[in-house]
Amino acid sequence: MTLNRSFLFAPGNVARRVEKALALEADAVILDLEDSVAPGDKAATRKPVAEALRRPRRGRGYVRVNAPSSPFCYADLVETIHQGVDGVVLPKVESAADLHAIDWLIAALERSRGIAEGSIDLMPLIETAAGVQRVDRVLQARSLRPYPGPWRVRRVCFGAADYANDLGLTVGPEEEPLAEARARIVLASRAAGMESPIDRTAVPANAPREPIPNPGRPITPIALPISRRFKSATIRRATRDGTARIGFSRSAVHPSWNTRGDLPDSAMGPSV
Repeated sequence: MTLNRSFLFAPGNVARRVEKALALEADAVILDLEDSVAPGDKAATRKPVAEALRRPRRGRGYVRVNAPSSPFCYADLVETIHQGVDGVVLPKVESAADLHAIDWLIAALERSRGIAEGSIDLMPLIETAAGVQRVDRVLQARSLRPYPGPWRVRRVCFGAADYANDLGLTVGPEEEPLAEARARIVLASRAAGMESPIDRTAVPANAPREPIPNPGRPITPIALPISRRFKSATIRRATRDGTARIGFSRSAVHPSWNTRGDLPDSAMGPSV
């Protein structure tokens, strides 16, 4: 059984964090080429990310490429896909055509590089207003595609922070402005027969919080959880049960700087 309790992000251009993340007991480590890597550094980061995913590790290894609408996505995939890559995280998905294009390219790379076709997982990030509005259509991509072959999309992930940024939202402790988007993603996933979607970690309303500014985006700051505070099993279980009650998987996506070994896998796993 494949466990999806924790997905740990690490910036692909910080070798120390990549090495530490791959040594931790996360179910999956996602090496990032998108938000944590400046545009001028993206090309130089692809080779180290590909090499890191060839090395032994505890969990599965993913790469988060840049958005399909960006000038970086194609090269990200061509230069990092190999036998050691378990999956691709695709940000800012807004249409079925986005998934068709990237799925087709990954399938072509699998065939040309001797990788079993369909073995590389593809996890779309729904994190824009357009993506949430069209999420039903996005998750119908399998039945709409004009080509045969295995379908590699098993679940989606909600990018709460980027979604809030896209709409210019101020999100408080209860995260009420995100509720409708979350509900739409859960319903669309269920209707499409997919696994429950993945959400980021969230701290209960009575836990300490502080606003985290988002450099480079001139919008109202949003209140985000600080994963360094995830030391309490009680808080971890509250996170798991709170997201599960609204239909999300009992899983968590952790920021790149949470690489001290305090991953909440035991608390994020299914309750009995």
